[in-house]
Amino acid sequence: MTREVRPHEVPGYFEARAAGLLPEVRQVPPALTVRPTSRAAFAPVPWLAISIIFLPLALDRLLAQVIPEWMAVPVMLATALALATGVAVQLRRVGRQSLAEFRRGYTTLPFTIGTPWFSLKPGGWLTGFRIGWDHRTHWHLDGRTGVPVAAPTVAGDPPGLYPSPHRPGAFELWTGSEWTRHYDTPDAL
Repeated sequence: MTREVRPHEVPGYFEARAAGLLPEVRQVPPALTVRPTSRAAFAPVPWLAISIIFLPLALDRLLAQVIPEWMAVPVMLATALALATGVAVQLRRVGRQSLAEFRRGYTTLPFTIGTPWFSLKPGGWLTGFRIGWDHRTHWHLDGRTGVPVAAPTVAGDPPGLYPSPHRPGAFELWTGSEWTRHYDTPDAL
């Protein structure tokens, strides 16, 4: 297995650092400035995911009394599809909030594996569920109070957007341990 190229080894890294476009890890805890936090954005996701299963079943019972039987399945499928779309939209929001937090040197939702984006890495969208994260390089703040939960414990390039080793001129998401093939534009502070 080959070692991943680290962000500071990619051409354009030092120029992006000088321009203030890269994640920054301070010696003191940063202020909780991203609202809603990534943790708050993630809060409805489990409930939406559970409702994909149970709401259509509950509707089936209710609809059996009101509409013809042949209409129940399309209504249940439409409901499940709407809820699944809600999960995908909310996960994208989690991703946006996470990127904004990473840019400021902290997280309120430290992933260990997985991702809120679906189209990542070669090999298909399912590979996104196996993406590893290393948050030891930035602050972990409580999403409600901003109180530090954990300080950075290792030096290195924290998760965030950096000049891409795969697409020159683009910024790619680095998880602290691997590249994701998720390309985005760094926001201005």
